[in-house]
Amino acid sequence: MDDLQRAARSASSDARPSRTDAQDPNGPNASKILYIGNLFFEVQAEQLEREFEQFGKIVNCRIASDPNGMSKG
Repeated sequence: MDDLQRAARSASSDARPSRTDAQDPNGPNASKILYIGNLFFEVQAEQLEREFEQFGKIVNCRIASDPNGMSKG
């Protein structure tokens, strides 16, 4: 590793908050629920699953609906 790579690595690591500065996203109280709002009414749960599966395993995907079964968007 040359000096330029070391300097870039050092600068980028200094810019990131340390675990003492930020809450641990994998800690015991970490939420595994992701809310996504302002969806088009036509979006289906299967479409959301396909879009987000690149980030990890999808256990459950639901679209909020009104009493008539229509998407709330």
